[in-house]
Amino acid sequence: MIRGAHGHPGKVGHMRVSDTGPRCDRGHTGCVSAFVTIPAVEHNAGGLPFDEVLVHARRGEEIPLRAVNDAIRALGVVIGNLTCIADVDKIIVTGEGLPIAQFDEALLAASVSEALDPAAEPPLLELHPFKFADYAWAAAVSAIRLVLST
Repeated sequence: MIRGAHGHPGKVGHMRVSDTGPRCDRGHTGCVSAFVTIPAVEHNAGGLPFDEVLVHARRGEEIPLRAVNDAIRALGVVIGNLTCIADVDKIIVTGEGLPIAQFDEALLAASVSEALDPAAEPPLLELHPFKFADYAWAAAVSAIRLVLST
């Protein structure tokens, strides 16, 4: 676990992963949020609902497949960058958008590797099944950490 100066591990949602590409809801060009969030994937796929984006992408339809692959590449870049910064040995990927990471695990691994320093060891990627109750679990862990650190 990484703990920053303000008690959380930092935020990567607006880390730039591309010099070009769509803008996020905050107006940043090419940031993680412009590619990886469910609303971004839906927007980048032409406005299809998330579940349909995945169906159309599996069929090989160009625009949904590009949206999904762009999201996978952006996720790989941010994982690679985090690995270079913090020398982590394991990254757990979970959440409502987990199907993006599961869509093409080979592309995700290649994208992580491309972002790594040549001397860095690639992290173990664990794709953890997501349950809505995980939000409550994470909040409880955060509260416990806050209490124990004061």
